Amino acid sequence: MQKSKIFFIIAIICLLGSVFSLALTDAQAASASQATNMTVPLNFTPQIGIPDSEFQANTEMPVGQYNANTKKMSSDLLPKYIEALYKYGLAIAGILAAIVLMGGGVLWLASGGGATQITKAKELMTGSIVGLIIIFCSWIILNTINPALLEFRPLSIDYLSYTPVDVDDGFLDDLENAPEDMTYGWVCMNSVDQRCENTDPPTISLNINICYNESPSNARPDNCPYGQLWCCGKSATAKLKQDSYCPQAFIGAGCKVTMTSIGWDGYCQNDQCNPCKKIGETCSGGNKDYECIQSWAIPFCGTEGGQCSCNILGNNCTCK
Repeated sequence: MQKSKIFFIIAIICLLGSVFSLALTDAQAASASQATNMTVPLNFTPQIGIPDSEFQANTEMPVGQYNANTKKMSSDLLPKYIEALYKYGLAIAGILAAIVLMGGGVLWLASGGGATQITKAKELMTGSIVGLIIIFCSWIILNTINPALLEFRPLSIDYLSYTPVDVDDGFLDDLENAPEDMTYGWVCMNSVDQRCENTDPPTISLNINICYNESPSNARPDNCPYGQLWCCGKSATAKLKQDSYCPQAFIGAGCKVTMTSIGWDGYCQNDQCNPCKKIGETCSGGNKDYECIQSWAIPFCGTEGGQCSCNILGNNCTCK
């Protein structure tokens, strides 16, 4: 009896070891460009495959999918993984039970008629048969306890909205907190109510001392009117991060075109944060009022603005 217990414990340890080894995986992000789109799921790569299943060694498979209509991430990876492990466990349990059954038979044949050995052999054989019955009747047992235990439903998770990074005072004060790929230089604005966010394309507003004390990419313009000289920075990664707010937002939602925007100076369209359009500028036509802004002094367009409209006849922005 003691030997059968030891054999059973060893078998359980081997089974658990195989399960934990199968659980060793790499969660790999897609690419640098995909990482900025927060609706792209990670990929799951098993290091050890599960036989007769879709989980094969070193084969990439998506963790889940993003539903743009429901704004939710859904994944059936875990239910499929549990199901594959269950079927794999059944196969291993069947093999172990068959080995124990044959071991009991051999022990009985070698007992020489000894009552003690025959009793041990019967216990091994009975235990293996009962174990097989329990394993292969597990579905009936679980269904009797709670039918919901057998329903492997996909996981559905609400997508958390991303709030673009911004700066409290509307300026980036030092290069330590700047994006690594940022370049910067002097810009002379067309009017005193313009900021770096209003350039084409929009740029990051920097503390002017950065251009004075560091090494800007261009020389300081001569004869720039007072109040119109700015130090501006450009960064592709920062732009991608601001754009990543829009895929889960509705079309026309207000957004911030740069990390230093002081208002919702952009609108979401085509999964990007586009800069607002001023009075008289061409817009996309009727029902696109969210594109227009009254002035850069009141930096709100998108649905957060609500003061301007896209004239149907001239396709120009007009404001109240």
